[in-house]
Amino acid sequence: MMDTHAAPLTETDRNALIREIAEARCEIDTAGWEIDRSEGPSDGDRDAAIERYERALDRLREVEQTYETRLPRPAISRCPFTGKLVEYPIDTFGLDGPWWDAEQPARPIVELPPSVFAITGAVAILGKPPETSFSVKPGPCVPWVCPRILSLPGTRAVVSKLKIGRTRAYPVVYFSLGPHRGHPRINTWGTDRYIHTHEDGSASIEKTWNLPGEYDYDLAPWIRKGKVLWIDPEDTECKLRSLLRECPYLDLEGYRYPVLLRGGDLKSCLLESADDVEYDPKGP
Repeated sequence: MMDTHAAPLTETDRNALIREIAEARCEIDTAGWEIDRSEGPSDGDRDAAIERYERALDRLREVEQTYETRLPRPAISRCPFTGKLVEYPIDTFGLDGPWWDAEQPARPIVELPPSVFAITGAVAILGKPPETSFSVKPGPCVPWVCPRILSLPGTRAVVSKLKIGRTRAYPVVYFSLGPHRGHPRINTWGTDRYIHTHEDGSASIEKTWNLPGEYDYDLAPWIRKGKVLWIDPEDTECKLRSLLRECPYLDLEGYRYPVLLRGGDLKSCLLESADDVEYDPKGP
């Protein structure tokens, strides 16, 4: 659980923490490689490498916990059924923070309103992409919704806006009146996985794929149906709005496909069909 009484994270502190996290992760990888290449359990180099690995792992856990605990927690949405505000810890300083690491995200476990079904989003990376040392999956450039999820009975989506550094971002939070256990959700914003709740109430880590049918950028029909609501970008109280003619999230310019960002390179990660899905027997 996140300590809401922790000191707010400053940009200077945040940058120092992400450097420490990167160094610790690098040390773990190096020590792990040395352990693998050592000759046997009695090898002195192996013992030293194991000790290095354990020290680096302890350091990483400590620094990541500090980073996660002190992350900004902006209000990104409001439940259309209960009116509860959704505050979500997120690294709003930039995409180079490990919160945005798609494969190894550093994120705290938080208690969200029970009606929150899924959280996705978009980040408008226009111009030169930022440098990142890991894979970032921020979504498309403009807001979008998943028809598969919105077609479930009793579901709604709320679109809002916030800044990630100087970049515009658009959280999209899905709410549901029912748990819809057993129904596939969608990867949590910025990651390649989500928590799947089974019919028996148990949970597991699952993933969905970036297929064309998962993305709909035409929000207008969904707003008309009452399935999509929105929050004015300047509204600090996060009041839900439903008028189509006033919605600022329509017809925005930018690429309409999910992207993969790494090392300053930006490319589409949209699959053309389910035939392009690569099966991983180890799971996500």
